[in-house]
Amino acid sequence: MMLAPSMKDLLTHIDNRYMLVNIAAKRARDIAINAEEREISLTEKPVTLALNDIIDGKVEVIPADVAMAAAEENTSYPIMDDADSEAAFTEEDA
Repeated sequence: MMLAPSMKDLLTHIDNRYMLVNIAAKRARDIAINAEEREISLTEKPVTLALNDIIDGKVEVIPADVAMAAAEENTSYPIMDDADSEAAFTEEDA
């Protein structure tokens, strides 16, 4: 059984397996929580959607020192905008 997207393809976007797993898990939780809050049924499992977001370049890895500096300046770095997040969901009662 072949997994899609492949680990080889994922590692071209995030070169550390440990970081890849953590980022994918965080993104999957964000997707699941967002869907639950909006009472929206997901078309695919949150992990699949998270991995697809990584492959599509919708998730950006920001080094810790840059993130800390941005936090001190009160600057935010969106992982994905609202238009992109809508594509991952489907209305149950549509």
